[in-house]
Amino acid sequence: MSTTTEVEFDYQTYMKENTPEIYRGPEARQKRREAAEARKLPLRRKNRGEITIATVAEFHEQLGNLGTEDETNFLYRGQADVKWSVDCSAARRLTNYSANPIDDQLINSLLVGYLEFLIAKARMRGFIPPGLSENSADLEFLAQLQHQGAATGLIDFTRQPLVALWFACNATRKADGAVYVLSRSATQAVSKRDLEDNKTIQDFYEQNKLWLWEPSAIGNRIVAQGSIFVFGVPRIYPTEMKPEMKQLIVQADRKDDILKELETLYGINEEELFADFSGYAIANASSRIFDVNRTIDYWHEQIELASDSNDNSKKVMAHFNCGVAYSAIKALDKAIEQYDKAIEQYDKMIVLDIDVSVAYNNRGVAYKDKGEFDRAIQDFDKVIDLKPKDADATAYYNRGIAYSDKDDFDQAIQDYNKA
Repeated sequence: MSTTTEVEFDYQTYMKENTPEIYRGPEARQKRREAAEARKLPLRRKNRGEITIATVAEFHEQLGNLGTEDETNFLYRGQADVKWSVDCSAARRLTNYSANPIDDQLINSLLVGYLEFLIAKARMRGFIPPGLSENSADLEFLAQLQHQGAATGLIDFTRQPLVALWFACNATRKADGAVYVLSRSATQAVSKRDLEDNKTIQDFYEQNKLWLWEPSAIGNRIVAQGSIFVFGVPRIYPTEMKPEMKQLIVQADRKDDILKELETLYGINEEELFADFSGYAIANASSRIFDVNRTIDYWHEQIELASDSNDNSKKVMAHFNCGVAYSAIKALDKAIEQYDKAIEQYDKMIVLDIDVSVAYNNRGVAYKDKGEFDRAIQDFDKVIDLKPKDADATAYYNRGIAYSDKDDFDQAIQDYNKA
């Protein structure tokens, strides 16, 4: 009876020994990169045993490989930069943003005092959120403070893996993101008895364990994000928690595609995840990238609604605004089609209480951008005819550009002068 000794397979040694010289070295690697780019295929990066994903389908596949078919047994957290530590916002505030940054070694002790101070000051100043009383549990206060943007000891996780994937992609496109998968078995759930006994923050943190707490539905945001809180330590170290915690890396150059897929197929976007008024306002701040295609969808909905109405003015404005949105993304044929329909509906109006000259002007600009200068000039002529006494200088200016593009410089100069 023979026995066999199991030897660990060394992939790199195998490849060196079995790959011809021509396929090795930096030149060959560059050729493979160029070929991958030409095929627009994501390059696989499996350094140090990392699990890297480039699509939503791969994300589902890797979750399956990790044995997370039963999603209820796992928690998920997405971070937009794989280099960021998995910590609570209070720890970040104390170590990075305070006037006198605190040494990491003091964080464990300081965090408890900070959290108790935060809650006590809120109570002292009479800041009692709706649904709570002065005697509500400390955790309930912390959840409300976290919901309103305060730095607390609660680390946000979610029950929904695709929500975590969205967070791993959203904040920055310049760095690889990460989704952390934490087994519930590594945590201890906060019980109803714990809340009724009003355990203090000190009671929880002195045990140096991961507590799991599912808050009551504070607002739509908690529900939409499937939020669940982990706390008890200032920072979680994934490498020290294997196998209970695993990491999936999201490629930076694939984040935009993943976000589009999450929105198109699953309806996951910022407005849906931050589904309350403050979240809606933040989602539409000046720093947020806006996709004009969303307004196109909206105006098509308005066109559909207006089709059942006898109010032609609504139809005019819906088609006009849809045309403007198409113009913004340089979909000129579609823009012209919408302006045509706006003008057609305007001609049907009995009470002319809308200024349709803007539709002619915008259609003229679209024709000009397409190189159809004669048709553009006809539209600008129409604008001037509609307002013979107070024609907008823009119409003369735009017509001047069209004449200039036709090399009719004398006529262009006349229009520029009038403008």
